Amino acid sequence: MSKKIILLFLVLSGLLGSAPMKHSPQISGNYLKYKQLTAAQPQNKAYLFEFAMNLAAMGRIEQAGAVLQKIDELDDNYARTVLNQLEARRRSGQADWWTRFKLGFVYYFLYEEANGRIELARRRIKRAEDNKPSDKAKIITAETAVIAEKTPAASYYQSASLANFYAVATKTPPDYLNAWGYAYMAAVQGIAQNWAEAKRLCELALDIEPNAYAIRAAYMEALRQTGNLLKAAGELSRALGLKSEQEAYEKKIFNE
Repeated sequence: MSKKIILLFLVLSGLLGSAPMKHSPQISGNYLKYKQLTAAQPQNKAYLFEFAMNLAAMGRIEQAGAVLQKIDELDDNYARTVLNQLEARRRSGQADWWTRFKLGFVYYFLYEEANGRIELARRRIKRAEDNKPSDKAKIITAETAVIAEKTPAASYYQSASLANFYAVATKTPPDYLNAWGYAYMAAVQGIAQNWAEAKRLCELALDIEPNAYAIRAAYMEALRQTGNLLKAAGELSRALGLKSEQEAYEKKIFNE
């Protein structure tokens, strides 16, 4: 069988039988609510945060990220502000799954930030070792100190994010939103380069909600990173087909 025929088969197998992921009334209602509120008050950080969380629960990952970036531009300390509010609610025993979902995201954001700084420090150390600048020792000492400082915090943020998303993944009664708990756990593991675990978590998510194109796309990346390129190609085509169906469904129900 030629490569072109195999590729065509993979594309068709992904497109045939695709169906949208149906949103709950709660998520749909809040999406419309905060879409209107953020349009009216585009600098209201609380509204923007709620809007981003609803976008994330809908699988609109890129849009959610853009809204979170806007919040960071307005107030680069807002993640810690909202973290304190959410943790106070959790400690009071009032943390429902939605609070845990938001906590998972805030810790994810902080983990990504800390891990990013650690990776930058490692790159700077390697560059200094390779290029041997006159201040090589100074650079290595400074960046090694950054790694030592950031690593405990990154580890804590990672564990906290995974624990909160796990609370979403195992909530009762179960519904399609449990899948997003597993999916975002997979995203955290992806940052840590734990691709085998990310793959396992994506599979758990897809067992619950097979029609989420964003989860299919995440699974594709986990497959690619673990060396299963043929299956990754099939998952990519399925994700593209589901994305088209999802966009048509949302355009209809939200009149967009």
